[in-house]
Amino acid sequence: MELQLQKRLLLLSLIFIILTFLSVAILLRTRFPVFNVSAVKAASNIGVYWDNGCTIQVLSISWGNLSPGRTTSVTLYVRNEGNESLVLFESTSNWNPTNSSQYLQFSWSCKNRTIETSKVISVTQTLSVSSYIKGISAFNFNIVFEARDHLLGDINRDGIVNVFDAASLSAAAGSTPEDANWNPNADLNKDGVIDILDAVILTSES
Repeated sequence: MELQLQKRLLLLSLIFIILTFLSVAILLRTRFPVFNVSAVKAASNIGVYWDNGCTIQVLSISWGNLSPGRTTSVTLYVRNEGNESLVLFESTSNWNPTNSSQYLQFSWSCKNRTIETSKVISVTQTLSVSSYIKGISAFNFNIVFEARDHLLGDINRDGIVNVFDAASLSAAAGSTPEDANWNPNADLNKDGVIDILDAVILTSES
């Protein structure tokens, strides 16, 4: 009887060790390594800094050791270094690997934010990792800060994005620079044709 009990205890111990090993292996396989960097690029009239005194410029962001289902945020400070007020925009590009954008959601807190000359605003950058991410062990992408003198989607330049801008886009739908109804203001993604992609951008901004 005592021998059987010892065998059972030994078997349970082996099962526990195997399960622990498998759990650690899965965790190591799904966690990101520390190396995951976003390069930060800004227009010439915008300065991006780590501090509100604007002394330490941001060139890249390391998101740390991320794991599935986790969200992390960093705060940056953006200064208008031009000679007139501007509307601040952000976008991302060059996702590597290319499918990483399917599992990584990037967002920011400065959409359509106006900054007066020499003023500084804080901007929160947030990165969320899908719980269903797979096949990606490292990533990088670019964060691009842009400045415009108008709202994205304000096709008729009246200071607001509304149905009149939709009408302007509709009038130019399907056109390219060679066409008589071409409207460069309606080419919101600047790809040389006014199509559904521009309509999607307009809808997101209205």
